[in-house]
Amino acid sequence: MYARVISMKAKSGMLKTAVELAEKIMVPAAQRYAGFHHWCQLSDPITNDTLYISLWGNEEDMNTFGQNDLQRIMVQMGQVIDFETMESKMYCVDVMVEAIPELIVDQIADGILESA
Repeated sequence: MYARVISMKAKSGMLKTAVELAEKIMVPAAQRYAGFHHWCQLSDPITNDTLYISLWGNEEDMNTFGQNDLQRIMVQMGQVIDFETMESKMYCVDVMVEAIPELIVDQIADGILESA
């Protein structure tokens, strides 16, 4: 598994818009690739820092997303982010642990709905 970690600073007063735009633009673009697995967005409202982490099953899809879609998306987000602060890195994922497997979460949710 592979990860792309993108960090950047939102322009002053634009953090909420930057986070919303990333969710509306970046996530659907990544979801078009079979190798895409997970997306996580983090932000700091004090510093305007944002961190976007995407997990990929194969390096090829991750790189294609980075070379094709990410460039186009950054142009669209130009009004809300500071390009000079942007940094994108790729990593190999060595360990990934889920706290509660999805199947168990679904079973718990079904049980709650049935008892209500």
